[in-house]
Amino acid sequence: MKRLILLRHAQAVAKTKTDRDRELSPTGRAQTERVATLLPRDGFRPAAALVSPSARTRETWDRARTGLGDVPVRIEEPIYSGDAGDLVALVRQQPDAADPLILVGHNPTIHELAAALLDGAAPGASPAPDDFPTGAVAVLDLDVAHWSELRGGRATLVSFTAPDAIA
Repeated sequence: MKRLILLRHAQAVAKTKTDRDRELSPTGRAQTERVATLLPRDGFRPAAALVSPSARTRETWDRARTGLGDVPVRIEEPIYSGDAGDLVALVRQQPDAADPLILVGHNPTIHELAAALLDGAAPGASPAPDDFPTGAVAVLDLDVAHWSELRGGRATLVSFTAPDAIA
């Protein structure tokens, strides 16, 4: 069993810069403070992080990882520019010791990855695209012994939390 944590970046500023350079808005910074309390409180402590190279995802991870200790992080271009299949391929390349693994990225790709991994699960087990807001965290348990075995339809949704629901 492997655990994958999907974190959509928090709310970013309006598109006044290039998309890649957009930083978090004040609301986004507040969202990451709530996520930073959720991860350690609920026992979701990643052993490794894969983060998109965009400013908003890097800032989301930097703020959200408070309280998690030293988590090795790799910035990965496919999280920014790829599709769900590219993200599956990226996760499949990870060492088995990177468990749990957190992936910090963007919608719609984060949602599409969750939906692909949860395909065939019980109805309502996957968050709807409109219900995967900025700063949301999905925790999936994957029915695989090794990351290299990852395929669609092999996950169970353990938790799905939007920042506004974090007390």
